[in-house]
Amino acid sequence: MGAESGGGVRIFDAKKPDSSGKTVMGESKHQTRLALGDSYGYIAEKVGDDKVRLTVVDLLYQETFPMDINAAFNQIIGFSGDKLAYLDSENRVVLRTIEAPLDRSIRTADPIHVIMDGKEIAFHVPPMKVNGRVMVEMRPIFEQLGFELKWDAKTNTVTATKGH
Repeated sequence: MGAESGGGVRIFDAKKPDSSGKTVMGESKHQTRLALGDSYGYIAEKVGDDKVRLTVVDLLYQETFPMDINAAFNQIIGFSGDKLAYLDSENRVVLRTIEAPLDRSIRTADPIHVIMDGKEIAFHVPPMKVNGRVMVEMRPIFEQLGFELKWDAKTNTVTATKGH
């Protein structure tokens, strides 16, 4: 892959195969992508042919905010630390630092608690609001209800089976 650097930024053509024939970015048929960085995550939703709605998840403060980027859905690569990696119009990789809006009052919002049968459920990833909906991990809730969960990586499917 051809690369140039300057000012601590490395730029290369992510759709052009390297010497081994591999590319960084390929086409995807998925309509939603989720990814996690060190302190942030994102939810990218495909809207229209070449548009993306990007919601950034602040893992420390358990809140979300929109982020505008000049990239199509299939041009989003993921995270490098807390920098969002995506392709520009010339297929060069852009690393953009995530910055939460400074004027948000929800920084002081109380954490979200999930109570079942009088007991609070513990989560590995704290519950958070995303686009007006509360998102929680499936496993702790289903296990509390007596289900066994199995993940099929080939089909990206979770199967819940009630114990006997």
